[in-house]
Amino acid sequence: RLFAGLTGEANANAVAVYRRHYREHMLDSPVYDGMAELLRSLHGQGVPLALATSKREPMAVQILEHKGLLPLFTATSGADDADQHGAKADVIRTALERLRSAGAPTGRVVHLGDRAHDVDGAHQAGVECVGVLWGYGDEAELGHAEHLAHDVSELARLLGGEAA
Repeated sequence: RLFAGLTGEANANAVAVYRRHYREHMLDSPVYDGMAELLRSLHGQGVPLALATSKREPMAVQILEHKGLLPLFTATSGADDADQHGAKADVIRTALERLRSAGAPTGRVVHLGDRAHDVDGAHQAGVECVGVLWGYGDEAELGHAEHLAHDVSELARLLGGEAA
């Protein structure tokens, strides 16, 4: 709707095609080089990890499970099956609540994101953001994040973990 200018039935059809394609191919999505190792390193150090995504939570959990990464996460948060409650600030707040419910400390939380809405949502939820520059956004888009990471090794240094 926003980018293609579609409305009404044309927009609904485009969304249906996108969702069908996504469901068929979501498990094929790659994990960025070094991220699995960094997640394992942080988890091994006792750092609680949470997923806060605007994607449908059940699908995101299924992807993490398929990649063997789900056990590393203390909490997950995302949009519901009706694509509601997926605004970035909302999913971050829900992730924080779920971390607290799991007994995890939440005094210093950092959200990682690759788009401006990630940075904005983190700030709206009251947490810092690290803009990761190997995703979709660039330095201009992510410049209002507290930190920028050009690659996974730089992110590992910022977070105190190890990447491959």
